[in-house]
Amino acid sequence: MTLLQIPYRIVKRVNSRAEQAAASQAYSARLRAATAALEKAARPLKLNLGCGDVFFEGWVNVDLENRNKANLLWDLIEPFPLPDECCSLIYSEHVIEHFTVEDGLKIFRESFRLLAPGGVLRVAMPSLEHCVESYVKDSWRPNFARWEELRGVKTRCEALNVGMRWWGHLWLYDREELQRRLREAEFTQVRDAEWGKSSVQELCNRETRAETFLIVEAVK
Repeated sequence: MTLLQIPYRIVKRVNSRAEQAAASQAYSARLRAATAALEKAARPLKLNLGCGDVFFEGWVNVDLENRNKANLLWDLIEPFPLPDECCSLIYSEHVIEHFTVEDGLKIFRESFRLLAPGGVLRVAMPSLEHCVESYVKDSWRPNFARWEELRGVKTRCEALNVGMRWWGHLWLYDREELQRRLREAEFTQVRDAEWGKSSVQELCNRETRAETFLIVEAVK
């Protein structure tokens, strides 16, 4: 039997198993590297999730792709190879909206598991409420000096859709929705926060994005 005579279902099954084996090997390699990196980190841990180009000194800066700033490469929807209650602080800015609402809830639940009692999760992100308010008040026109790629946006309807769909956005939150999901993740103390301000000193001046309009802290 030649290769061309092999039934497609068999070829598909073989390819699927090969992909699964490759994915398993990649995960194992990432797990070994992550475990080694986390063993060196000072306790209690402080995690900067989806760090991108923002590096926090003394924190574990987590990203899946950015090797320049991240000192831990990890997929945020996978459980961290860490014990319960090993973290004091967890932070993210413009990260959660890039996940489905179900995966966002997974991240919140994993954060709750990792935080020690009294630990704080601070979530900073764009705001659906701000997008809708800009639409209603017809104040949507962007600063083109900052957002050159938005120069072609012609109407407030288009601007609203851009805010909800561009840049890999999958689920935008308003304050009510974000607090709801955090409570679903078992957080009972959820409070609003201001840009750059916090009652926790190490969470002050962490925001870097001018378009961060929604900030919430959840305490375990």
